[in-house]
Amino acid sequence: MGENCCTGKKLSMAVAVLLLVAAFALVGLMKVELMPAIDEGTVSVEATFRSGTKVSEVDARMQELEAMVAAHPDVESYTPDILQGLRQYFRQSEG
Repeated sequence: MGENCCTGKKLSMAVAVLLLVAAFALVGLMKVELMPAIDEGTVSVEATFRSGTKVSEVDARMQELEAMVAAHPDVESYTPDILQGLRQYFRQSEG
């Protein structure tokens, strides 16, 4: 009886390993992309500052970010958008 128990465990382990190897082999055949190959050429960068930060400090940091973006060789054009941050600021101050 003890030998049958060990044989069953070995057989179960062998089947489990075989299924695992088969699963990895099948994954290679699947046609699934985790990252699509579509490149829209758009990147979004968000800068967040603590509440109460001086406008002059925000402006200085934003100019640094804009200079980095403008200096990058792959950047053809960029558009800074500070309105989104202002909208959020005014929503918080109203409520």
